[in-house]
Amino acid sequence: MVIGLGIILFYTIMGGFIAESWTDFFQGLIMVAALVLMCVVGIISLGGPSGIFSRIGSIDPRAVLLSAGETGTALYLGLILGSLAIGLGYAGQPHILMRYMALQSTKEVKKATIIAMTWTTFAVTGAIFLGFLAIPFLRGEIADPEHVTLAFAAKILPGWLVGFILAAATAAMMSTVDSQLLVATSAVTEDIYRKLINPDATQKYLVKFARIFTAVVALIAFILGLRAERLVYWLVLYAWGGLAASFGPPLILSLKWKGTTRTGVFAGMIAGAITIVVWYNVPALKNFLYELVPGFIFSLVATWIVSLMTRKGTRTGTNLV
Repeated sequence: MVIGLGIILFYTIMGGFIAESWTDFFQGLIMVAALVLMCVVGIISLGGPSGIFSRIGSIDPRAVLLSAGETGTALYLGLILGSLAIGLGYAGQPHILMRYMALQSTKEVKKATIIAMTWTTFAVTGAIFLGFLAIPFLRGEIADPEHVTLAFAAKILPGWLVGFILAAATAAMMSTVDSQLLVATSAVTEDIYRKLINPDATQKYLVKFARIFTAVVALIAFILGLRAERLVYWLVLYAWGGLAASFGPPLILSLKWKGTTRTGVFAGMIAGAITIVVWYNVPALKNFLYELVPGFIFSLVATWIVSLMTRKGTRTGTNLV
């Protein structure tokens, strides 16, 4: 963790957004290459497509049924709701919105869409199929689903390639960490310090301040990471839901509805954040539905209703963004 933190801090502090963008690009390539490699080797190891279904079917007949057996309805409903929830979250993620803000013109949106969807298709399909292929290799051996990737790689690949798979997993973490660091630093430096505290600050001083704050945030995150007891997967989902419900609906309405007001946006952010925290910490609610879904809905409704009540005040429109 110390080595990883040091590397991330170095290129984020020294290179800023450009360095972070290029490292994310290569990290993304490593992730996709690792997933494709494991799926191809797994298919060959199981004797091709026919061997896959016969081997897995002999272990768990329900796993090869399109209906998913007796639990099919729940499985597909969960998949649909889960995908919907994760999809709703994108509009509220600052480190993702930063990419859109960096586009030089609207003409680049189409190219960016093709690149992003191609990467996502390979990455998501590869991850799901990897779990399917791992059934005959790891059934009964793995208690923690987060260990499947490395355990599966250790079963089918030589040691040096397992190291490459580990690098891919590390790349996924690094690409998120450096993005979040950059967003947090930019928000404090530009939106708070320069606009509210010291408008006359020179660019040189702002860069120095940003580097110091980046190190401070990274250190705090490192300490929290050492103390974390929950699995990374659930921590990520919680954070994803919090950001999505707080920022997503207000941002979407600000862009698409001219009636959105500052008070409405503030109400939506508060409603979304409170819903996520309450829903997450009530076991009956958490086990029933991912907290992002109700959080997004309540935030959207709160932004809309409060904006209607305060429309005679200052409107934000697209200027809010």
